[in-house]
This record gives sequence, structure tokens and C-alpha cells, in this order.
Amino acid sequence: MVADRTAVSLYQCGSRSDSDFIIFLGCALLHALCVISLLDVYFTTTIVENVRPVHWSTRPDARRLVLFVSDGLRADKFFELDDKNASRTPFLRHIIATNGAWGVSHTKAPTESRPAHIAMLGGFYEDPSAINNFFQKNLVEFDTVLNESKETWSYGGFDVIPFFNKGSAADHVHAISHRYHLSRMAELDEWVLVKLRDLLKQAAGNGDLKTRLSNDKIIFFLHLAGVDSNGHAFHPGSRQYMDNIREVDDIVKSTVALFESFYGNDSKTAYLFTGDHGMTDSGGHGGSHPNETRTPFIAWGPGINRNEGVKEEVIRSESEIAETKKWGLDPFTRHDIEEVDISILMASLIGVPFPVNSIGKLPLHYLSTSHATAEKAFGRAKQLVETLKTKKRHIKHREFHLLFWQFHSNEDEIIADKVRCISSNLDIKQYDTAIAESADLTKFARDALEYYHNFSSYVPFASIVLSVAGFAIFAAFKWLSSQRDMQHPLPNAQVCLCAGVVLLVLCYRLYSFDSKWIYYAYTSSPIVIWCLIIPYLKNPKFIPVHFTLLVFLVVCAFILWILFMIGGFYYRQFFTIVVLSLCLLPANYGFKNHKIGLIWILLCVCLSAFPLLPEVTSVKINKAVILAAGVGGSLFSIALSRYHKSEAKTQNSLKMKVSRIIYVLCISLPGIFTISLYLFSFKENVVIFLAVASWVVPFLYPPGSFQRLTAFNSLHTSLYLLISVSYDSVFFVVFNSLLHLWVIAEAREPERDDILVTWNVPDCSKPRAAAGRSRAIAGDLRIVCVLVSFLLVAFFGLYSVQSLNHFRPSRLPFMPVTKSSHLLLWFFYKLFLHELSTVLAYCTIATRRKLSVKSHWYLVSVFLDIMLAFFYSSVKTSGSWAEMGFSVINVCIAAGLPIILVFLLFVAKFAIAMG
Repeated sequence: MVADRTAVSLYQCGSRSDSDFIIFLGCALLHALCVISLLDVYFTTTIVENVRPVHWSTRPDARRLVLFVSDGLRADKFFELDDKNASRTPFLRHIIATNGAWGVSHTKAPTESRPAHIAMLGGFYEDPSAINNFFQKNLVEFDTVLNESKETWSYGGFDVIPFFNKGSAADHVHAISHRYHLSRMAELDEWVLVKLRDLLKQAAGNGDLKTRLSNDKIIFFLHLAGVDSNGHAFHPGSRQYMDNIREVDDIVKSTVALFESFYGNDSKTAYLFTGDHGMTDSGGHGGSHPNETRTPFIAWGPGINRNEGVKEEVIRSESEIAETKKWGLDPFTRHDIEEVDISILMASLIGVPFPVNSIGKLPLHYLSTSHATAEKAFGRAKQLVETLKTKKRHIKHREFHLLFWQFHSNEDEIIADKVRCISSNLDIKQYDTAIAESADLTKFARDALEYYHNFSSYVPFASIVLSVAGFAIFAAFKWLSSQRDMQHPLPNAQVCLCAGVVLLVLCYRLYSFDSKWIYYAYTSSPIVIWCLIIPYLKNPKFIPVHFTLLVFLVVCAFILWILFMIGGFYYRQFFTIVVLSLCLLPANYGFKNHKIGLIWILLCVCLSAFPLLPEVTSVKINKAVILAAGVGGSLFSIALSRYHKSEAKTQNSLKMKVSRIIYVLCISLPGIFTISLYLFSFKENVVIFLAVASWVVPFLYPPGSFQRLTAFNSLHTSLYLLISVSYDSVFFVVFNSLLHLWVIAEAREPERDDILVTWNVPDCSKPRAAAGRSRAIAGDLRIVCVLVSFLLVAFFGLYSVQSLNHFRPSRLPFMPVTKSSHLLLWFFYKLFLHELSTVLAYCTIATRRKLSVKSHWYLVSVFLDIMLAFFYSSVKTSGSWAEMGFSVINVCIAAGLPIILVFLLFVAKFAIAMG
């Protein structure tokens, strides 16, 4: 019986083979295009090039500025009092109390040194295009306040300082850096003070250097890396971290004394003290927790108003009021600041143009209401307007778009009116009004810049979404056509002519903008796909017309199922609900043996527990659990073997006995193997031998038989146990057992042969009844939903996308493997076995029931493309690098799974169906 059923190949050649291959190739290209397009839709640079700097004529308050940046310094650890109710930073606390202004600096994720310093000195957050270099450096040259200065001397770590003396800044931004080679981490801060002291000492005997140091519009950038290094090594609550904060305070005090002595206390040096980012309690950073995004900020010197400054409506939360009181700073007004605003404050103090790429605003609460402050606010607004005009010209004349819509219909008039109003208020000395109008113009320009930054991505985004949605609809029609035994309709001449005209117009417009070649693919893909869909839409036979309440409920159930699957990508716990929903299947299968149904429910409940457990990457080795999994797996396989003994009886007696002995050994091997692990030590060669054997021994059994599937599962389980670390072994045993029951349920002798899916070999002389066709559709939907659920649970049952971020290959309990590359290879082989087991079970069902694998693949593509469209629309371009990376990986998984499934199907076809 089995041999007869396996005579029909899963992939028979015929008139449709070529078209099916072209469709699969088109699907692969479309999904690859979808992933590539992320760089043009989401990860384009926010930097506007060739912007003219705007000079403002107000006399600067300071001739020079000193910026202290203590890397990794948390605001709470800096401001809080110690056990003796004393400050760890007496000098800076004295500055706050006498002649300084203070607050908390707020940054955004990713809270890493490079993007944080760029936000501080360049005035913009992480450039999304940096993903092209894995966020290691910026691709586009950008402007900073250091570049706008007449001359800058910068000292600090090599991972920060060299970023700011590239391109046009190389000739006047001097970068002197260390490589963290000092024995004591606090010495990294002392190194900066020593180098600065050497510079000023050298200037005393060098007239040219002294003249340069006496110029106006110069900056000293001092990067203090000790606190961050101690935080990583010990954590922010450690004695080393706290002691380093005290040393930083001493270094700031010594540095200020050094400058005041060198410049003769001329009161022309402005000082800013801050941190680039904070740190978690465990000593890491990069995310968006308040401990990571909040750093101290203190400013003093000429131009800084230590009182209220320009009044702004700021509502402090109860927690902020409480923490300020806890720090003992409630007598002094707190002025919080955004990190991107610091470069604007620096430029306004020494009178240099604002960085042209900055999106920051002038922090008015650090400045007094005066003509100078009003001029600075107006100059800031004009710089943003100039950036806006440059960006707008670039989009209109150089970036591809179909139609151009302005941010506001009267945008130019609004800007011109605001500029005239501000100038008029300055003339009549209405400085408060001029400052308020400048703030409004700044906000308008920032909103417009954000709009124009996203403007160019609308066309590729819409093209990809339409293409993915179109392919999902096309795949659904292909699947429905297999149910109705109908040929694929082709578009007529009118449709082809219209599509050709549209393509020509688009190509001409793309050529006129000198667009990249990839944009031709973006815009043409939806046209081609929807041309293939139109013939289906015009044919009423392909459109379901019987829309009943039952159909509505089924559609709602599928939408809910897809939402839970999508939610599982973000929170593994959703897959617990997905697996528990499989408990309903025994009612659909109608098991005659109720024990099988009860076992199915029990295994589903067991499997549903794994998404609730921690990821295996973070658990400790547990040999006892692995032993229990091996023994339990063998006992369960032996118990299930009695449900398919009849297949072996069809063979001759000698062959039956030999194969039966080998079969018993195979299903007993996991238990025997795990017990022997406690008695013997295995080398990696044994694992390789077992991996090879697992692909040889199962071929002793007939194609499509339960014995062959069981042999594969048992041998793979034995190998899996050897490379397990803890309850991942239990997961694999339970998972394989549930797959085995799925095969028993689906591959049993069907009572309704007339409803089997036979697209590969249709018999048009025996058309199916409408009821039979509906039952066949329901059967396809059931099988594919279970298949997709198992494919995703195979990964998310033990892992998550987030867990891969901190995954480090660890040792294996039963193998002396130490090379990270080998451990990583075995880890990916485990993931491969998860997915392969699912596809092996599915192919056994398809082989025994002669189902159309291609038809099911189309249906799988429908579900995965719906998920892909959602993930594609949810990609993050802000937040930590990990958060941005996770959103991209979700797209890659949804786009790659249909292609990977084809590869797995061919491997499974060879393993299950080949004789």
C-alpha cells in the first residue's frame, strides 16, 4: 500500500514545472529585494550635505570653551550623596552652589560612545545609514561644533577622539588619544590632565602655540574614560566606580585651575561638564533605560546665567522633584537639557556657526533674556531654515519621486513671514517676543526636515508593500486554482499594453533623476505582480462567492492566529497560546483511539511550557535532564511503534527480521546513548560519525514509511542529546513526539479518497463535489497552519531573536569541544534539526497521501507574506542598535523562511520519498 502511494513523486515534471520554477525564482528575488530595500526606505542618512553655514554677528560671551565628558557617568551616581551625607564631587557641587547652572542631560538610544558624542558635538542622533557599517562609523561626513571652531585640542580614548578630526576638520582639530593601555582605569583620566598640562607648558616657550591658544573661538575637548571602564569592569555601584567619580572631580578642579592660571583669570573661559551616556546596574549600556540615557550637566563661566535664564514652561514630575531633593540640590534651579542641544549651546557661547546638521534647539534656560540671546535664537532658526531649503532643493531635483508635496502648502510664505516678524521685534527691542517667534520657527523647520527626510522613502516603501501584498494574493489564487484543477490564466493584450506604458513612463522618470538601478526594480515589481493577478480577479471562478457566518468566523480565527504568531516574534510567550490551540485538533481528526488524542493534548501542554522558560542560551548545564530526555524519548518511541507494525509485515521474513532489529536499536538508541554518556567520554569525531549515520540507516526502510521517519527522528535525537546543554533536550524529544503523532493523525488511511489534493496529477473526468472541495480546502488550511506553527515554534520554543544578541558559545557537557567556531557550528546544526524534523514529518504526510507540496507552499507563502508586510512596516530606525537590528532580523526571517522551506523540502523529499 505504501509503495503504491509513494509511486507518485512529490515534484512530478509536467507542463507547469517551468512556470512553477519561474514563480519560485520571482518569489526569491522579491523577498531579497524586500530586504535590500530596507536600506533605501528606513536607513538613509539624516545628514543634509552642502548646507551653507549661517553666521550671526553677536559678540560672543567667551573666547574659549572647555568641554569635560566623563564617559559612562550616570546622573544619579554623580549627584547623590554618599553614606556620610556628603557629596562625592565637592568642587562641582560648589560650582552649582555659587556660579554655575545645572541639570540632567537626556540622550536617546543607542547609548554608545560614538553616537552619544556625535549627538553632543554634531547635534543629531544616530545616523540610520550607519547600519551599512554595522554601526561602527558614519558613512557621510558631518559637521560638528569642533569643525566650526577656529582650532580645537581634543584628548581622550581612541574610540572617540579620532571621529572628529576627519575631512575638513583634519587641519584644525587636533586629536591626541590613548588606547586604554594603562594599568589603573582612573589613570585614563589622569592621562588627559598630564597631556593638557604638557600642552600649556609647551606654549609657555613657544610663541606661535601661545598665540594660537590665545585666539578666540577655540575649544578644548577632554574625554575622561575611566568611569566607563570601571563601570564595565565592576558595575556602577562598585567602590571603584564611586572612587573614580571623586577623581574626576579632582581632575576638573585641577584643569580649571590650570586654565585660569594660564589665561590670567580673564573670565573668558566657559566650562561645560557632562557625560556621554549612563550605564545599567550590571555595567552595560546601549539601551533606553533612564540609567543609560541620563547624565549630569553643569555649565559655568561667561554667558551662562545661573539663575532662571529665559523662562520656559517646564513641569517637573513628582519623581524628578523627589530625586532633586534627595540629591540635596533643591535650593538650586534645575535645568534639564537634551544632549543634541549641547552643541548649540557651545556654538552660542564662543560665537561660531551652529553645526549645519544639528537638529538641536538653543537651551534658553541657560541664557539670560537679552539682545544677544535673541540674536542667537534667530541665528539658530535661520540655520535650520537654510538646512531645510537645501534638503528641499535636493529632493525636488535629485531624488526620485512621482509627485512633490510640500510640508505645508504655504511653506515659503510662512517662513518668510516669521523671519520678518522676528527681525521687526529685534528692531523694536521686543526680545522676549523675538525669542518666542524664533522657537516657533525652529520647531516648524525641524518638523519640515523630518517630513522631507521621509519623503523620498514613500515610493520604494509603497512599491515593496504592494509587491508583497500582491504576491500573497497571487499565491492564494495559485492555491485555489489547484483546488479547482484550473490552469493559470494569463493577462490579455490590453493589460500588457497598459503595464508596458506605465513601465516606460516610470523608467523615463527614473532616468531623468539619475536613480540607482535598484529603484527600477522597486517600481517595476508591483506592476508585474499585479498584472498576473488581474486575470484571476476578472474570472469569477476564482473568487469565493459563498460568504457565510462560518467563513467569517474562520477568517477571524486565521487573523487571530497570525496576530499571535507575529506577537511571538516580540514575546515568545505568545507561542504558548499557539501551541495550546493545537489541543483542539483531536476533535478535527476524530481519533478512533482516544488514547492518541489524550497523548496529543498532553504533549501540546508540555510543549507550550517551553516559551515560558528562559532562553536556553542563558541556562546552566544539566546532565540529569538530558539523561531523562533520552530515556523518555526511547520509551515513547517504543510505545508509538505498535501503531504502525503492519507496514513491516508486508516484507519478506528475513528482511523483516533484520530491519526490525535495526529499528528497535534505532528507537532505543537515545536512551542507551544518554546512559553511556555517563560512562564514556566522546570526542567530536563520534558526533560527526553519528551525524553521517543518521543520514544512512533510515534508507533501509521503505519510502514514506513510519519506520523511516522514526529512524531519522531517533538518530537525530541521539545526536541532539550529545550537543544539548539542558532542557533543550526535553524540548526536542517532546517536539519530535508531537510531530510523530501529527503524522499518525494526518497520514492515516483517509476515509474520503475523493477529496485528496492531487494537483500534480489531476483527474478532470471526476470533478469533485462542492462539499468535497470545501473539505479539501479545510484540510489544506489545517495542515499548512500546523506546519507554519511548528516551523516557528521550532525556533521560538527555545530561543528568541533578542537572545541571539548576547549568545556566546558555551561548552558542551558531553563533548570536549573548545573552539568557538565548532560550538557555533553545532548550535546552528541544532536549529537545522529543529526545522528539518518538522519538514520530515510534513513530507511523510504528503508522500503517504499524495498531497501537492507546491500547492501547500503557495499557502505557506500567503501566511508568511502577511507577516512580512507587518514586519516591513514596523522596522525601527531609532532606539538601541539591538532594537533596530531585531526589527530588521524579523523582516529577514519572514522573507527568508519561504525560500529556506523550499531547500528543506528538497532535503526532506530526498530523505523520505527516495527509495
